[in-house]
Order: sequence, then C-alpha cells, then structure tokens
Amino acid sequence: MSIFEGGTIYFCGDGKIHKSTDFGLSWNIILSSQVRYSTVDFYDIMNGIVTGQQGVMLRTRDGGVTFEQFVIPGATYPYRLPFFFDSLNIFINTSKLYSSYDGGYSWRSNEFLVSGFQSYLEWMHMYDHFEGIAVARIRGVAKTYNRGNTPVEMSSFSAIPLGNKVTLQWTTETETNNMGFEIERRFKNGDWQKIGFSKGHGTVTQKVFYTFDDLTLSEQGIVYYRLKQIDYNGEFEYSNEVEVLLGEIPENYSIQQNYPNPFNPSTKVTFSLPEENKVVIKVFNAMGELVKEIDKGNLSHGYFEQDFEMGTESSGMYFCQVLCTNTISGRTKSLTIKMVLMK
Repeated sequence: MSIFEGGTIYFCGDGKIHKSTDFGLSWNIILSSQVRYSTVDFYDIMNGIVTGQQGVMLRTRDGGVTFEQFVIPGATYPYRLPFFFDSLNIFINTSKLYSSYDGGYSWRSNEFLVSGFQSYLEWMHMYDHFEGIAVARIRGVAKTYNRGNTPVEMSSFSAIPLGNKVTLQWTTETETNNMGFEIERRFKNGDWQKIGFSKGHGTVTQKVFYTFDDLTLSEQGIVYYRLKQIDYNGEFEYSNEVEVLLGEIPENYSIQQNYPNPFNPSTKVTFSLPEENKVVIKVFNAMGELVKEIDKGNLSHGYFEQDFEMGTESSGMYFCQVLCTNTISGRTKSLTIKMVLMK
C-alpha cells in the first residue's frame, strides 16, 4: 500500500491494483487481468511500479491510467518487493535485488553480505540515496550505508597508447566516501610506482568519467597500469591491471654501426631487442682491456640508443659489445661492432 497527502491511496489485493482518491472511502480497480499482481509501490501520486506473476513488471507515470511493461536484463521471477524512492531510484527484488539510478533505463544487481537474506526479503526503505534498512523473513534486519553496493563501483578501465603518451580512462557508476585514485605503473618484471593522483568525487550516484595522461614514458615495451582507489578513512582497493604495448617489435637482435664513426669524443650506438633481456654494454680497447661498462638492467623489446663519451681515452680502435641475456630462457646473445676514436 502507498498512501499520500490529499487522500490518494494505492493498494494491491486479490491480485488486483486498487486506487482511492478520498482517503479510502471509495475504491476503483485500476489494474486487473488474468495475471495476479502481488506488490505495488508509488513514490508520488503519479509514478508507480507493479509486480506480479510470471515475472510481469509494470510501470505507470500517470497515476494508473496507463501501464507499460518493462524488463530487467538477467532478472527472473520478481518476488514481493518493489521500492520506488524517487523518479530515478528504484529497487526491485527478483532473482537478485536490482536497482536503477536513472528511472529504469539501466539496472544493476545489489550485494547482500548476509547469506540467503535476499531470498526472504519482504520490506525495505531508503532514508536517502545511500542509507537504508531491509527486513527479511527469518533472517532479520540489515542496514546499508552505500545502497547495497561496493563503496566505489568501477565499470571500465582502459589504457590507450597515443604517440609518446598513454591515456588512461576509467568510469565509476557510483562513489561513496571516495578521496581519489592513485595511478600506478610498472614495466615488465619491474616494480609498481606511483605516477599520479586523480581526485575523487566523494559521494555521488551518477556516472563519473576520469582520464589521466602518462607523459613520463622513457622506454618502449610492455607497460602495466592499475588504480589504487582510496577512501577518506584510508581504506583502499586496487583495480584490475591493464596492459599497453608501446612501440614496434623488432624481428631480430641487431646492432647498428655507431654514429658518427670515426668520432671525437662522443658517439652513439643503436641496438634492437625482439623480447625482454637483461642488457650489459661493454667497450674494449684493441688490447682487449675493458674501458667502459654500463648495466642497463632489464629492457623490454624495442629499439634503444646508448651514448658514449670517450674524451679520456686514446685514439684507436675499440670494440662495443652488447650482451643480451633473455629473462625467460637465460640464453645470452652478443652483439659487437668496431668503433674508431680519432683525435
């Protein structure tokens, strides 16, 4: 039963929907058919929801003059409970408790931490858009502070390579007590590092769209991103990881002749890796003596450059050796070129 000031009352009985406009002194049947209706709820005198047998769900926007049927994707037989909070927020108990934030255009399932609670749900009331109580036969009373959902519901998270940057995009359906998102990045076999922060919207019930540009990339290869959503009370939760492939993948291991060559006093060496390797670069003089060694650590696939400053060395021939140890197989390849320092 739904009762409003001015004397309008809606009542479900004998499988029919009844309406009174004079405080119940007289009644009219506004909905009757072979389908037996079980529950009704109105949020004002014009807008209401009716559920019935065979999974029938109806909505009226004109005080019961006309009704239209609607469907919740994935829902089966609706049980005993619709709850119409306002023109946009609706709850209906079916195979799961479903809610809509946009007047019934889209629906999502709500969560119950109490096992079996939803199956016995008979009554609920929301005090506002977030706090409410629900009563279930046998199971007792449950309370929610976040409309029965996780505090921040993320519906999408993606990373898109655009030239020399990666654009991250994510969407939240609802937010409760959301301080914001730390953006974290790691390279393959590397550690997670914080690279930015995006301020949250606190508590909202509508979709929020976020974007962040990573402009600090210095190497090619596979890059991973994740979000650390942080509440104002310090609690946090990580998103799923997304992967981005930056740059072309070379077909083979190769090293290019240094440029310039001959050189004085600096030159540059370019090499390529078709997969991830631990790379150490060594420079030997004509006597086989090591004069320089650079540990590049783990490098993903891609094209790389290394500058050499040889101003303190004597003129002559040198050998540049790039040692590549595959991080999976452990096999090592050696790439070598001759360089001439001419002062």
